[in-house]
Amino acid sequence: MMNYTIAQTLPDNQFKRRFGVHKETFKLMVNTLKPHWRAVPKPGAKPKLGIEDRVLVTLEYWREDRTYFHIGSSWGVSESTVCRIVHWVEERLMHSGRFRLPGKKQLLRGFDKLAVVVLDVTETPIERPKRRQRQFYSGKQKRHTLKCQLVIEQATGSVICTFFGKGRRHDFKLFQASGVHFHPKTASLQDKGYQGIQKLHPNSRLPKKKPRGRQLTQQDKADNRQLAQQRVVIEHVNRGLKIFRILALALSQSTQTLWITVQSHCCSVQLRALPTGGVRLMCKRSIVVLQTTLLVFTQSVSSPDADNLWHSADNCDTFRCSD
Repeated sequence: MMNYTIAQTLPDNQFKRRFGVHKETFKLMVNTLKPHWRAVPKPGAKPKLGIEDRVLVTLEYWREDRTYFHIGSSWGVSESTVCRIVHWVEERLMHSGRFRLPGKKQLLRGFDKLAVVVLDVTETPIERPKRRQRQFYSGKQKRHTLKCQLVIEQATGSVICTFFGKGRRHDFKLFQASGVHFHPKTASLQDKGYQGIQKLHPNSRLPKKKPRGRQLTQQDKADNRQLAQQRVVIEHVNRGLKIFRILALALSQSTQTLWITVQSHCCSVQLRALPTGGVRLMCKRSIVVLQTTLLVFTQSVSSPDADNLWHSADNCDTFRCSD
């Protein structure tokens, strides 16, 4: 049976393989949650799992995407206890403000030095919706998906902002709906799915398409190869995110008609119920889990001195679903 005492004995590389994050990130999560952990002792029996064990339970749930019953069996607690632990950790991390993205305002303000950002979209499979299935069907993946747009800084791999949409929406349409605007001096790198972005941001680089009836020149092929090498960092970020199987496998959470907005001033989650009848927007659990694992992963890919790589921002990005 796994516990914090056994986890401490694991080398850092094995700890990363087991729980998905480095030990430095784990300690940061524990220190963030400690002020909220039983500040006033309550009467009755003490909790079976301490704060460190609770963080490990949550990381194991994200990493392996097992049921609450199976995780509870491994830790010697009930599945309802695991459910409460996971929800508590996710909500506290989101409300703490420590795991915070710089947001779209950072892109508009620009950076202290000339910066290059990389833009891409990754997809997460979902269960087939009961209604409005075509809105979620991805022709590329040949299944129903949810899309997540990532904007990262090329030099550090730090995620700057995100935006979410339905699987059928085109990548460039998703970018237009996100309301992302780049500073004129910020260069952006995209793939062929963003044809037309140069009209909105002239300082953008796209691969050259093969002309109809002709072939690309050797110089064009070399330029495309160089651009792909510069963009590969975002593919590594996408791969790193999907180490958490909860983001890589089909989302099994109940798809409710809820609108999720993380407020820019305090990252608080607001829910607004919509009329019933089919899946219209992304479900609460999917959004919160994706945001939290995204932020935790961003901390884990940073150097041990994460504070130097993280951009401190006064306002957080607004995470919301596409219409």
